[in-house]
Amino acid sequence: MLSNAKERNVELQLFYFTQNREKPKLELLEIQDLLSNIFISHLKIIDDYIHISECYFDTNKKDGYLTLNLELYSLEDIQDFMEKDLNQELMAELDTDTKIN
Repeated sequence: MLSNAKERNVELQLFYFTQNREKPKLELLEIQDLLSNIFISHLKIIDDYIHISECYFDTNKKDGYLTLNLELYSLEDIQDFMEKDLNQELMAELDTDTKIN
């Protein structure tokens, strides 16, 4: 890992409920195919890429819903934030109230 980077691992769970609960099979397959294409390898958010390390589906045809589980990984460059922090005045003292009822 880079010394000026922040590593993030995030687990995400998405639910999709079909419009027709009586005949959900075709709609669930279409949505699963669409989501597979969207989340095939990575997401681009502005200038950053998020790698998708795991992507798996769970289909409940009886109740008409699809669950997508994603494990996301990103490595964020924090050099700009570190440089901005160097120009800031350091906090000399912090007062806290730790009274517990």
